[in-house]
Amino acid sequence: GGEYELKEATMYSSVKRLETDGDIEWYWGDESQGGRRKYFRITEKGKSAYVRNKNNWEYSKRVLENLL
Repeated sequence: GGEYELKEATMYSSVKRLETDGDIEWYWGDESQGGRRKYFRITEKGKSAYVRNKNNWEYSKRVLENLL
């Protein structure tokens, strides 16, 4: 109960935004069986954004915990 369910459309729009912002990039995998698959990797810019957002989240969490 109370778990967040991520909708497929939300995920794809988020991936597109991350790609447009240069935080991730994609490449085709080398599949020996089945169809080609598209893979994503985080860029250096994306790693920096992750650290910044994680630090902001941890700060916000501490502020909220102190209020409760």
